Amino acid sequence: MGVCRRAALYLARKKGKSLLLFLVFFAVSALLLLCVSVVEGTGQAARELRSSVGASFTIRPYAQMTLEEGEITQAAAPVVSQESIDQILAAAQGQVKAYHTEQYGYAKSQQLHFLPGAGDNTASNMGQVTAVRDSQLVDVFREEEYTLLEGRHIQPEDSFAVLLSKELTDKNGLSVGDSVTMYDLDTDSENTFTIVGIFGGTEGMTKDAMMADGIAANQGYIDGNSYQKMWNETTLELGSLDVYVDSAQRIQQVLEAIQALP
Repeated sequence: MGVCRRAALYLARKKGKSLLLFLVFFAVSALLLLCVSVVEGTGQAARELRSSVGASFTIRPYAQMTLEEGEITQAAAPVVSQESIDQILAAAQGQVKAYHTEQYGYAKSQQLHFLPGAGDNTASNMGQVTAVRDSQLVDVFREEEYTLLEGRHIQPEDSFAVLLSKELTDKNGLSVGDSVTMYDLDTDSENTFTIVGIFGGTEGMTKDAMMADGIAANQGYIDGNSYQKMWNETTLELGSLDVYVDSAQRIQQVLEAIQALP
């Protein structure tokens, strides 16, 4: 009698044991496949995380001070301009995933009554505005301290767009799509902005501020294009530059390329 036939007869006689063995082999095989899938999935998730988060660094210029013969001299502070940004992008050779710029100013408005500080009066009732290239890259949004509740974020192509807090818009009866005219103290100009988004996360942060501009809910965001037009500058000098590299493993290479720039 052949081996195959004997095996078939054995399985027929021992149906209970045969079924048990089949289930054991099936369970072991399933567990092995699951382990392989988990390992591969974990590796893919790690690759996607490194690619999406990557790494970032900030360039913030400071004035250089020197001490000679008991006298302190201060050189003109270097600036971050679009020309320097273009040089950085070229030196990085395509490894920069995104970049973000910020500049700060103060604004008053007849349409906005800002949440009052402890020492509030008509003259001091103003808010702080931050001109940004892409508001979703601002630290408070990336780290989820603030959350976009309505509308959208400010994008690089926007012009005269503003992002305001829910506390401030609720206080003034405003919503996404409404227009707000603000007077900018730095440029001595009045401009009309469209509310493109409303964010939350500032609640409960108003108690300790002496002035209105120190209250988180009074700090909004405008697009960088309008800020440049307000200053009537072809090349705007920016306060800081955040550079996002596509992988944390490449950040040193990008930094070395930037440091080698003249």
